[in-house]
Amino acid sequence: MRSICSIKFLFLCVLYGAVSQIVIVRQGVISGKTEISAKGRHYMSFEGIPYSTPPIGKNRFMEVNDLQPWVGVWNATRTSSSCMQYEPFSNAVIGFLSTGDRVVPGNAGLKDQYHAMLWVKDNIKMFGANIFSRSLFSSGSALSSWSYQQDPDFQSDSTFLPELNDNWENLASSLYQCSLPLEKRRQVTARIKEYYFNNQSIGQETYPQLVQSLGDRLFYSNIGKFLKMAASRSDLPIYAFRYSFRGEKSLSNMIGLNNNDYGVSHSDDLFRVFVLPHFELNRADDLAMIDLLINIIYSFATDGNHSR
Repeated sequence: MRSICSIKFLFLCVLYGAVSQIVIVRQGVISGKTEISAKGRHYMSFEGIPYSTPPIGKNRFMEVNDLQPWVGVWNATRTSSSCMQYEPFSNAVIGFLSTGDRVVPGNAGLKDQYHAMLWVKDNIKMFGANIFSRSLFSSGSALSSWSYQQDPDFQSDSTFLPELNDNWENLASSLYQCSLPLEKRRQVTARIKEYYFNNQSIGQETYPQLVQSLGDRLFYSNIGKFLKMAASRSDLPIYAFRYSFRGEKSLSNMIGLNNNDYGVSHSDDLFRVFVLPHFELNRADDLAMIDLLINIIYSFATDGNHSR
């Protein structure tokens, strides 16, 4: 039986080897392809690999099931058709409806991501990686993708700024996620307005200060808390890096539909790691940053060296 399996695998390699790469995972055989990066490097690409059985029919509101083995070769050489909705996981009632019991326990959406990580854990070694000696990279709020803004009208509508100014005490406590007792919230929001805005009105003129204050609260503060928590629970060294290079283009220009310089935006580093359509970077300092950033990420993922 082993000989038959070996012959079958050899036949698959001969059949597909000229144009693709074959990997055998727990569920079956996958065919990938060789790609060339923007810098001319060759790498293996596998796209559209399923990680679970889709929750359809009577399982619509349930947690996804383990993926069943397939027959033949799974073609992972092309991107699957995109969903019409935002699709890192099941959305709205499909992903987060709960009846408060075992019938529909809820959180099916986040369990989608959990099953995807389990698939990686079980199969990543077949792609030449060791999950215990390699780093799993993710971008920005990949672990809080529920926070993705589904209704971005406010991003191009500045009318919320005067409303925020007129109702600062009430709105700021929610905006800055202040959970202190009511009397202390007033003190905190007043100090925020004094420190960041010099007690000026909230409007277009002070919008950069609003961005800075929210960045400090929602990013730097929580990153600091996470680093302390991780360091207290691990014997391994914990590193953080601060990306402060703006470059020729920024995500803030794409979202704000203007050329205003708001400083370095969240996710600006991704544009120096991945090639994105309509976002070509040709300036010398951008190209230098691309080389530096990719080398840092690559060396850290390869052997844990963060100083290259």
